[in-house]
Amino acid sequence: NFLPRSWLAKMGNSRFSSTIINQIRKKGFKKWYELDYGIKLYFDPTDPHLIDMINGRDPEKNVKEIFLANINSGSIIIDVGANIGDYTLIASKKIGASGKIYSFEPLEETFSLLQRNIVLNQTKNCIAINKAIGEKNGLSTLYKINASGTMGHLDSKLNEKVLLKHKEIQVTSIDDIVKSEQISQIDMMKIDVEGFEHEVLLGCQDSFKKNIIKKILCEVHFKYLESKGKDENTIFDMLQNNGFIIQEISKRTPNRVHILAKLH
Repeated sequence: NFLPRSWLAKMGNSRFSSTIINQIRKKGFKKWYELDYGIKLYFDPTDPHLIDMINGRDPEKNVKEIFLANINSGSIIIDVGANIGDYTLIASKKIGASGKIYSFEPLEETFSLLQRNIVLNQTKNCIAINKAIGEKNGLSTLYKINASGTMGHLDSKLNEKVLLKHKEIQVTSIDDIVKSEQISQIDMMKIDVEGFEHEVLLGCQDSFKKNIIKKILCEVHFKYLESKGKDENTIFDMLQNNGFIIQEISKRTPNRVHILAKLH
């Protein structure tokens, strides 16, 4: 059975309820659903976003349409904050055998499900990497909102809420990935990192100078940025100063907006 958002919001904050949620997840992971764009995802009955997709109410459907319209066969893509892989998988079908996608997910439980979904879809053009993306290489502490959380955060607080320390994680930068993988062009970089957008972009400075990154689709989280003494202009100014033209592609809410930045 699907679990309502209100139940999840109340139940996710204690270790006892987190244990129950994790047991429910294990049972759900034995089945999968075929969704839009012909992708398959293993079922997590505690993931509200996935449940919305299963019910045909994907809140990011329009964003995904724009994402797909801006990539082509043979494109090289980087997915920062891949989560369970919905963007990775729809992109992999569009770019074909001549394209490649690098998918980064720091939280090991979510990364494991990402890997399973990649295998389920028989995806051959994806490299999944269990690392966080930031300003520079090194070790950093990964945090979670609660014990059953499926997203990892590199900030110890979000909106003044102290997060639960999880484990140490390897952090790398886009510039280092470009060097190590000998990438000459990134056709699209998708970023969804829950308020860590600025740090990801700080790690792209050499790539910006060399015009390696052509397009960026980024979810900008206003409140998370504000809690760190930053705002949306921090993101917009950096992109515009590096030659990008910015378009808002989702309905702006008090919390977030999706932007598409194209190199001019």
